[in-house]
Amino acid sequence: MFLKKSLALGVIAALGSTASQAVFNIDATTSSGNVSVALESLDGNGGQAVGLVTYPKVANTTNALNMVAKAGVSIPLGVTRYVRFDMTNAVFTAAATVTPLTVANNAVALVAGGQAGNGFAVFSSKSSIGAAGLTAAETLTVTSTTALALAPTMTAGDTSNVTFRVYEDLTKATNPATSLALYTKVAPTAFITTALGLKSTVTPAAAANIAEVSLDFKKFSSTAISTTVAKIGTATQTVVANQLDAGTGVTALIGGLINATTSLAVISGDFSIATQVYSMGSTNCASLANLTINAAKTAAAGITTTNLITLPFMCITVGATNTAAIPKGNFTVAIDNKTAETTPVNQPLDVAAGTVIGTIAHNGTTKQLPYITTFASYNQRLYMVNRGTSAATYSMTFQPEAGTTAVAGTGATGTIPAGGTLSVKASDIVTLTGKTRTAATLAVVGANANISVMTQQVNLSDGGTDSINY
Repeated sequence: MFLKKSLALGVIAALGSTASQAVFNIDATTSSGNVSVALESLDGNGGQAVGLVTYPKVANTTNALNMVAKAGVSIPLGVTRYVRFDMTNAVFTAAATVTPLTVANNAVALVAGGQAGNGFAVFSSKSSIGAAGLTAAETLTVTSTTALALAPTMTAGDTSNVTFRVYEDLTKATNPATSLALYTKVAPTAFITTALGLKSTVTPAAAANIAEVSLDFKKFSSTAISTTVAKIGTATQTVVANQLDAGTGVTALIGGLINATTSLAVISGDFSIATQVYSMGSTNCASLANLTINAAKTAAAGITTTNLITLPFMCITVGATNTAAIPKGNFTVAIDNKTAETTPVNQPLDVAAGTVIGTIAHNGTTKQLPYITTFASYNQRLYMVNRGTSAATYSMTFQPEAGTTAVAGTGATGTIPAGGTLSVKASDIVTLTGKTRTAATLAVVGANANISVMTQQVNLSDGGTDSINY
């Protein structure tokens, strides 16, 4: 006959090692002691055979895989009861043992399951303390080896769950059914979850990197770090917080998820300007390490994850003597991650080719005008059309022939009204000494699609006109 006094028999299922870390509490209504295992750290080498399948081991170095539960029923003195733990997607890796902790006169023993490859264990418990009965502090520790093994088919978000039952005889305990149990407790939260431990992040710079049209796109605008240095974007490889490395049983590190020396990031883009230095750096492009560019000037040699961790920022430095326009366009990155495991159960995820790490933009458009003339017999005008919704400023520089000097006039700079046209006489644009013709570059702070330019010259002797669109 059962005692009317209720007893909470605490049972700890410990799968090895020290007791320094909190165990998994089957009775907690919120997550308590459960762990997340990094999928990339699972290794089939030396795993646990379960039939024809090998389950990869998860080390229990810090007792993170221990379990605790309350029996939740009254247990008569001198009567044997049987407690059973069932795990899904997980098995023991060696024969389990059980020993009492707080009560010396509580005889316990493994009676079924609990062997390598089993996902359950049944233990008997018999108390002979005396008339006072067992106390709520009574605990049993179930010890396997220093590892548990997980089903190799588990993917991100899959779980191992635990059910705890108490039976009054062994036959019922070895033929489990909820209806036959004196008490059943299904852990309300997952015991073990699996997740991707590696996080690869590619982030373009928050501020636009703009090559300044007023400087012929040879320098950057004020949105960059400086007129000569721009941070294009960031590529990082990090470990998701609170992930367990299956091999070590402790918090995962990058070297346990990928091979940090053979995993490579390759950046592609326009690396054609010889006077520009392409590099990886720390915050604000400090501690720069120059990239090695291929012969075609289209990609940089692979960057190891080891180097990417310390210098994650792609940077461009414009040489002081730069005479070429900074090319506009995207830079992309691809990361090929190599596994750190001997027989990997899961391959680490890569960053797909074509992922944009950053962009260089031009804040305007330029037009090359090969013929501007102040010849007295011609009346030449420059017409500039702005279809944009904002006024667009412009400026002109000149490239005269040898023996000719060009001095900018009042019409060499100005503003084209929004949705309007501006007409400027050549004689107001430039004063020429020597010959009466020159080439010019027109820079407009406006989208190329919104800007149209035309020169028109009238022959004053016969009224003939010549118009050229640029």
